[in-house]
Amino acid sequence: DALAKIFGISKCLVKNPYSLSVGEARRLSLAISYISNADLMIMDEPTLGLDECSLRVLEVVIKKLRDLGKSFVIATHDLKFAKRVSNHVLIMEGGSLRWLN
Repeated sequence: DALAKIFGISKCLVKNPYSLSVGEARRLSLAISYISNADLMIMDEPTLGLDECSLRVLEVVIKKLRDLGKSFVIATHDLKFAKRVSNHVLIMEGGSLRWLN
């Protein structure tokens, strides 16, 4: 129950999984990764289709997991989000990677 609260999925526990919103499904996926004790979580476009509220919740959850020692590889076009949740940001441009300062 405490874990569901941290991930903002308390209401999801009684829902049909096929009726979850995009944000709920993303947070549930993160919770499952956390429960499986994964040290590295790979996310592909995690902000796609999220409303502002779900985006803020996702950001808080990622930061909490990062503080617990979890690592993330996040592929996103949302550079502002990447800067807020990441220690390091790489940009892929013209087929090569460069560090964002």
